Amino acid sequence: MKRHLSFTGSKAEAAGKQSRKEDPTGDNWGTDKCKLCPREEDPPEEINPEIIRGPDGHQETYRVHLPGAGSFRCSETELGLEVRAAVTVQYRYGFWDQHLSVWSTPKWMIAGPLFSIQAEPAGAVAAIHLPHFLCLRGADISRIQIAHFIEEGMPLEKPMQVRPFHAVLENPSFSLYGVVWGNRSKPPVLIHSIVLLYWALKMAKTTFHLYIIPNDHSRFKAVDDYEKKCPSRLVSTSLQTHKPLTFDSRYVVSSQANIEVTPKASEMILFSSIEAGK
Repeated sequence: MKRHLSFTGSKAEAAGKQSRKEDPTGDNWGTDKCKLCPREEDPPEEINPEIIRGPDGHQETYRVHLPGAGSFRCSETELGLEVRAAVTVQYRYGFWDQHLSVWSTPKWMIAGPLFSIQAEPAGAVAAIHLPHFLCLRGADISRIQIAHFIEEGMPLEKPMQVRPFHAVLENPSFSLYGVVWGNRSKPPVLIHSIVLLYWALKMAKTTFHLYIIPNDHSRFKAVDDYEKKCPSRLVSTSLQTHKPLTFDSRYVVSSQANIEVTPKASEMILFSSIEAGK
């Protein structure tokens, strides 16, 4: 299946400022992910974590001190926490490719970020709400599982509840957790997706880098960290795709302007470079 993403590129547009609504790092990240999915009921209290930078300046650990019982959600990662009493929780993104290929088979598709979580005291956490990027309207939610990586392997745990943007796991034992989807090809599952457009600042020609990725903050951070080293600047654009996309499909970039597109077609997550004359 082919879909078209249409846009024009120019230095004038690239120099435009972003609004907070258009900024994935801003307050509205994830609030309007899909027109097909309902908003989640009983929104938790949003919390702003302490961010601890890693030795390389990029790998971040998040830490929150929760004063008592309640339901909370991290403003940076969308990780949700239901707690029974005061607790300190520390968490960071993990790397799927370091774990999934060892313990799983190809039938399991990554469906959200991987988290390494620690809590003190651990018994104070009643449940965690793990974010996912699946569009579940009409989907078989029994195919959603939570991968739990431990030394002995990768046991799969059934979520207590599946919400439009989260899978809920009760009484976690803590280590590495992430949402996976079983049997990815029958039929293909829809993915909440975003398009990221970066202006490569030091290129001789006006050059843009285009990414199609799942609506997953950990993936956005990985792309953004890479592009900042180029250096590139995130261009003002509408981030969410008009409708959910699918893996294993080809997406075609087109424009009415006279631009060079390399490559002209790409799969989700892959990288495209767009060049336009000055």
